[in-house]
Amino acid sequence: MKINYIIYSPAYDANSGGYSALHYLSECLHTVGANSVFITTNINNPRWYAQPLEIILNGQSILTFDQQVLKFLIEIRSWIKIPTIVRKINRKIRTSYPNFIWKFLDRENTVVIYAENEPGNPLQAKHITRWIMMNPREDLGGSKYASNEHLFLYNNFYTVNDRFKNQIKGLLTSIDMNYHLQTYFNQHLDRKGGAYIIRKGVNKPHDKHPKEFKKVDDLLLQLSDKEKAQFFNGIKTFISYDPATFITIQAALCGCEVIVIPDEDGEFSEDHLKQKNRINGVAYGFDDLEWARETLHLLKPSMEETNKQNLETISKFKDYWESYLGK
Repeated sequence: MKINYIIYSPAYDANSGGYSALHYLSECLHTVGANSVFITTNINNPRWYAQPLEIILNGQSILTFDQQVLKFLIEIRSWIKIPTIVRKINRKIRTSYPNFIWKFLDRENTVVIYAENEPGNPLQAKHITRWIMMNPREDLGGSKYASNEHLFLYNNFYTVNDRFKNQIKGLLTSIDMNYHLQTYFNQHLDRKGGAYIIRKGVNKPHDKHPKEFKKVDDLLLQLSDKEKAQFFNGIKTFISYDPATFITIQAALCGCEVIVIPDEDGEFSEDHLKQKNRINGVAYGFDDLEWARETLHLLKPSMEETNKQNLETISKFKDYWESYLGK
């Protein structure tokens, strides 16, 4: 049975872990043998496999007038340089999806993948994967999942409302670990000083870093991966007030002393992070720094093993839907 997968995602953004995961899922599904995978944007990472959803209009011999107009807008979009007009065109294309995709794709054999905070079912899909990549926010729809939605967790660290527990079908994890391991590594350069980031740790005191350390949230957004690796290889210590960012792993791979400042309580407290999300080479609080130093050499092999396990979740996800839709 041919199953179509549609990944509902905004444009690719290298600085957004959630967007990157959605886009890399397209690459991973293609890698494990899914040959009909689409994504709802034409702005993608060129390293990864991606088919914009509107590509299904190509090759269709008979189109309605509205579909012909839509195809024309898609064709001229790349020639327009005025951002406001491009945004309007993209909005028109996005809102028109339900009016044409189900004329060319079989709704019965199509799985649509939404992130945890995407409100409702904008594509009017019959088969929905709700991908929990962070703890769902109640105000963004995290309490309104339909009873027929199939929930997959990015990892077991994230939780959902108790009434959705029976809808959890497994894990689904996608991260381009090979690329990160090839890009972020210890170049054994002279190191001095340190830096810190705040990011999602905005609602806590920012008083744990030395005064001479520089806040680098904005700087890291501007750097390429190669430049970030060079930056991390030039500092000794990296402190993150954000308790859940992949940047800490990038810094540790480059040989930094990495210290995550945990929350006082809750899911990102020191105890909970150590029990649920323990990462070699990363200290959870300054008292944990010796453990991080002793386990830093285990970080790369543990990430390589994690990469294998992640790809297994993609295969199991594909097997799940083939079994479910094949009933």
